[in-house]
Amino acid sequence: MSYRIREIRETDLPLLAPLLRAHALYEGADWVDTGQVQRLQTAFFGERPVIHGWIAELHEQLVGYMTATREFSTWAAHPFIHMDCLYLSEPHRRRGLGARFLRTLEQFCREQQCTSIEWQTPTSNLPAIEFYTKMGARSLDKRRFYLSLGR
Repeated sequence: MSYRIREIRETDLPLLAPLLRAHALYEGADWVDTGQVQRLQTAFFGERPVIHGWIAELHEQLVGYMTATREFSTWAAHPFIHMDCLYLSEPHRRRGLGARFLRTLEQFCREQQCTSIEWQTPTSNLPAIEFYTKMGARSLDKRRFYLSLGR
């Protein structure tokens, strides 16, 4: 099979929604369509884009995606890339796409003159933890907190 990884295009956004839903459900989160596609339109392609993304496709069908933002580390006093999402639909896992996504992100990180890539995954996602460890990533024991502002 010949998979292709490329940057997300505006025309991909409506096709991305089912993968977003599948990803949320895979991680045990609820999914409610609240207009994410419209907000992603602005986030990716607005006057001041705040997120970057890539998709994996097979025969012009989206089978996975990865998104990232450019952040700044106060401790290191240097920018880094935060990988927000990396998701592959079940039949397309364990085919080398995750590694290809990470290599794509490493290249993007260099282009952005960043020093590192950071991300998180639920502690229950053992296949992802095993994959990231195999790729040479190290983990930090932290807990993620958030404050909901009702949006």
